[in-house]
Amino acid sequence: MNRVLLVEDERITSLELVNFLEDEGFEVEAAHSGDSALSAIERLPPRFLVTNLQLGPGAGGLDVARYARALRPDIRIVFVSGGPACGSEPGLRGGAQFIPKPFRSEQVVDALRCPLH
Repeated sequence: MNRVLLVEDERITSLELVNFLEDEGFEVEAAHSGDSALSAIERLPPRFLVTNLQLGPGAGGLDVARYARALRPDIRIVFVSGGPACGSEPGLRGGAQFIPKPFRSEQVVDALRCPLH
């Protein structure tokens, strides 16, 4: 199953990435806040999570990632952000990949398809 939850509060970035991921064969659900992402994860934990770190008020990207990993330990997590890198945060056993903004959509697809090192 290639289900991706994309959590991005910037609507244009979200729309562009959703379209690109769908063109690459992924089934994508988009959430525009951390709180809506937590609800989506609870309904059906995705195989992949792509999330911004800074999501405005409410739950942030790390909160979303920790919750997703707790429900699905094998989830592949990719952070995209203009802020400082993370990926070795406590509670994220199994790691995560970080892609700094601005990024190319191809970088996200590569991160989803390539195994973690």
